[in-house]
Amino acid sequence: MIYRPTIFYTSALLLATLLIFSCSNEQKGKNGKTVVKIAERTYAFGTIKQTDSIKHNFTIRNSGDVPLSIGSVVVSCGCTTPKWPKKPIEPGKTAIISVTFKPGTTNSGHVNKSIIVKANTPEIFHVFYLDGNVII
Repeated sequence: MIYRPTIFYTSALLLATLLIFSCSNEQKGKNGKTVVKIAERTYAFGTIKQTDSIKHNFTIRNSGDVPLSIGSVVVSCGCTTPKWPKKPIEPGKTAIISVTFKPGTTNSGHVNKSIIVKANTPEIFHVFYLDGNVII
């Protein structure tokens, strides 16, 4: 007779593996989540020309007791470039998300660009905005 693992044994092994990993997460505290304080969510840059660019730093403070990990930063268009720390931010420390906006010829009039930050916080996503006017 050839031994073939049944769905029951495969499911039991998968469940045991998940339990082991979930228990190790609890040792980090709060299931690996932390709390952040954000002073400013929207930067109003006023009026700029299409040939200009602006740079702004958004500050996030880790006010929790677990290191803050920023998993990704997604912007609403290619005219906006973000930079953020790739290493975890320790409790009590701050992180800077630097954003550069270059309108180019595709943006004119009122613009509102979004920056979406994914982090290990209870609210997984945090949205920031660049708001202003672009003239020719």
